[in-house]
Amino acid sequence: MVSVWPKTSAEDAKIISDFEITKQIIVGIRNFRKVNNLGFKEQLTLISTSETAIPYPEVISKLGQLEKIEKQDEIEEQGMASLRK
Repeated sequence: MVSVWPKTSAEDAKIISDFEITKQIIVGIRNFRKVNNLGFKEQLTLISTSETAIPYPEVISKLGQLEKIEKQDEIEEQGMASLRK
């Protein structure tokens, strides 16, 4: 029996794009922890200044060991990282 491969749709491309963004955010959080010698037990807050919504915030919070994700219009201090203790 031979069947046809499923066709891709615009929704598939959106899911893949959102997953790539989520992956980049998690990698950034983990690199931030490594560079600053922060253990995974230490809870951080992710501050988003982007106008677009963060995809899969629950996944990012869980895998990045975040306390919360905040949305701000702009960063208060010059040179402040987008992650804070």
